[in-house]
Amino acid sequence: MASFSDGDFGQVDVRRPDGPRVRTLVLWPPDMPQVFSADVFRAARCTVTQASHVEQARRLCADLDPDLVIMPLTMQGQSLLPYQKKCMEENPHRSIIIIAENDQINEAAEAMRNGAADCLFRPFSEARFERTLLSTLGLIPPRMAHAPLPDRTGAQSPPDTAIPPSARAKTDPMAQPAHAGVSVPELMGTSAPMQHLITRMHAIARSPASVIIRGEVGSGKSILARALHDAGRPNGPFVIIGPEVWTGQPGDSSLDIVAEVRRAEGGTFLIDRLDELAMSAQTRLLPIVQRHAAALAKSPVRFVATLGGDPYAAMAAGRLREDLFYCLNVLELALPPLRQRTGDIALLTDSWLPLFAAEEGRTMPRLLPDALAALDGYAWPGNLRELQSVIREVVLTFDGTDVSAPDLPARITGRAPAAGPAPPQAFLAADALVGRTLSEVERLVIEATIEAEGGSIPRAAKVLGVSPSTIYRKRDTWN
Repeated sequence: MASFSDGDFGQVDVRRPDGPRVRTLVLWPPDMPQVFSADVFRAARCTVTQASHVEQARRLCADLDPDLVIMPLTMQGQSLLPYQKKCMEENPHRSIIIIAENDQINEAAEAMRNGAADCLFRPFSEARFERTLLSTLGLIPPRMAHAPLPDRTGAQSPPDTAIPPSARAKTDPMAQPAHAGVSVPELMGTSAPMQHLITRMHAIARSPASVIIRGEVGSGKSILARALHDAGRPNGPFVIIGPEVWTGQPGDSSLDIVAEVRRAEGGTFLIDRLDELAMSAQTRLLPIVQRHAAALAKSPVRFVATLGGDPYAAMAAGRLREDLFYCLNVLELALPPLRQRTGDIALLTDSWLPLFAAEEGRTMPRLLPDALAALDGYAWPGNLRELQSVIREVVLTFDGTDVSAPDLPARITGRAPAAGPAPPQAFLAADALVGRTLSEVERLVIEATIEAEGGSIPRAAKVLGVSPSTIYRKRDTWN
C-alpha cells in the first residue's frame, strides 16, 4: 500500500463536506513499519498529526484535543494501556483504534474493555483499515466494517468478500463477523484450544495448500476461513460458494464454477459446507481441485472447505466424495466447540455487549459473576450463534444495569419449567453398584445428580465438587 514517511501525516488535511474536520492523532514510532495510507485518511476526511513517542502524544493531545487516536498496544517494550486510559479520561467522547500484534490477544481484549472503539491485528489490508476507520467515525454502520465499500470515484469497489450477486442475500450471516473488534472477536480467546488454533492458523496462512476447516454448527467455520485468508492473502479476493447457491447441475445458471474460481485468483476460494454440497456439484469441482493440487506452488488460488460433521460418516453415507475430500484435506483446522473454550466466554460477551447495545439503542448491561458462571457452565449446542442470541436477548429484554443468573434464559441456568421438574432418580443403593466398574459408577452418580438438580449441570457440578467443564468433558466421552 502507499505509505506515509515520517512527517507525512501532517500533510493530510481534508475538510468533511458535511461537517468539521476529524482531528486525528496517530501515535506510531519511526522504528515500526508504516501501516497507514494517505488515501485512507482522505477517504475518512481526517486532519492527521503524527507523534513518534508518548510524551509528544501527550502534548499534542493537550494542544489539539483530537477526536480520534490511533496507537499500538506497546512501544519500546512498554505497555500503552495506561496511556489509553488517560487519553479516554481526558475526553470521554474520544475514539481510539488499537493496532495489535498477533500475540497480544489478552492485551487487546483489555484495551477493548477499557473502551477502545476497535482493534486490528497486523497484518491487515488497506481496505480493512479503511472500513474500520469509517465505522469508528460513524460514516458507515458497524456491521459494514467487513462489507464492500464504494471506491473513491463512487463506483463499487471489488469486495473483500467476493460473493456472486445471486448468492449475497443467501450467504450465512455468520460468515461476516458482526463486529471488527480485535479483528475477529469470535476468535478471541485465552483458552488453550483457541491459542493452539490461532497459532496453527498463522503458521499455515501463507501456504498455497488446501485446508479443511471442521467444527460444530455455529462454531465460526466461515469466520475462521476469512481470518485465514486475511492472515495469508489479505489483498486478494475472497470468493464463497455453498450448497444454498449452487446445485452443480449442468443447467444451473446461477453459478459458473470456472469463472468463480478465476475470480478468486490471488486469493481464497471457500467451499462452505462441503459435506452438504450436491454430489453433482462435488463432481464438477473435483477436476478443478485436482489441477490445483498438481500445480500447488504455482496455483493462483487457495482452496479452503468447511465441514460441519464427521467426513468419514459423510463418505460412508454417500454424501461426500472421497477423492474430493482427500484432495482438499492437505491441512486441517479444527474449531473447538464453545463448551471447551474455558474462560473465553467473558471475552466474547465483553465484545458483543457494547455492540448489541449500540445497535438496539439500549443501555449496555453488565453481567455479574454468577451470570458469567452460568454461561460458562452451559453446554452451548449452538456455539457462537447461540451465545450471540443470548447476549442480544439480554440487551433487548433486561431493563436494569446488572444482570445476574436468574435474569438469563431458563435453559442456561437449568431452571425447572413451569410444569415442575421431573421426579429425581431414586438414590443408588450400594448393592446396586456392586459388580460395576468404577467408570460406570461415576457415570451413574453424575447423571443421577444432574437429574436431582433439575438438569442443571452447574448445580450438579457444585454438589459433586467439580467444575461444569469436567462434567461436559465426561459426557462427551460417554457419547
